[in-house]
Amino acid sequence: MKKIILVMLLLVIIIASGCLPNTETNKQVSDLKYAPADIKGEVQEINEIGNSILIDSTAEIVKGLIWIRINDETYFFEYKDNEIEYKNVSRDFAVGNYVEIVIDGAIAESYPMQAKAGAVYMNETK
Repeated sequence: MKKIILVMLLLVIIIASGCLPNTETNKQVSDLKYAPADIKGEVQEINEIGNSILIDSTAEIVKGLIWIRINDETYFFEYKDNEIEYKNVSRDFAVGNYVEIVIDGAIAESYPMQAKAGAVYMNETK
């Protein structure tokens, strides 16, 4: 009898663990949920070969020229009043556009600086 109860308990645990939400994906979005933009400024140049944009950032966190790499893992949504709105922020960057971006990872301290975009909150023409 103990073996049957033990096997049933194991089956319940296995089935329940398969139904849990994907915490890795949820963690990524929630990490960015209240993050202020690291980069704010105008697009100065576009490098389509490297999927990068050069921004002249005026944000408190990062000031000056920085190359930002955009890839398939970059989130595109709008950030307003500590909330994320899942809107389709444009993926079409143009020189002169105003952008707000959250950096994913470290900033390479070259000149210009270099970093990877974690999220794009804004990409608008002026």
